[in-house]
Amino acid sequence: MASQGSRTVEDIRADLARNRSAIQMAVGDLAEEYKPANMAKRAVDDAKTFVAGEVNDAKTFLTNEYHNVKARFVDEDGAWRTEELIKVGAVVAGALVLLLTVRSVRRRK
Repeated sequence: MASQGSRTVEDIRADLARNRSAIQMAVGDLAEEYKPANMAKRAVDDAKTFVAGEVNDAKTFLTNEYHNVKARFVDEDGAWRTEELIKVGAVVAGALVLLLTVRSVRRRK
């Protein structure tokens, strides 16, 4: 491009045409980006990505919890930890006794 003082009419017209073309492309890109269908597609894609991440996090959490619970009731050799099973059985039996007692008392009234 020529220096500012020696610009010809053709140079100015070429600059204007170049700028006009750049502006048209920018406006076209903006129009395409903010077209409702494209915005909806991006929102759906974002939601799918979010849900996939949450499902993956939940799956990882549940897998870890499963292994933690399993480790509590099964030792490294695969044998049951009877002391833990007895504790769970005692809690279940206690809950049943409490439930039956409450039920019996309520029926007497």
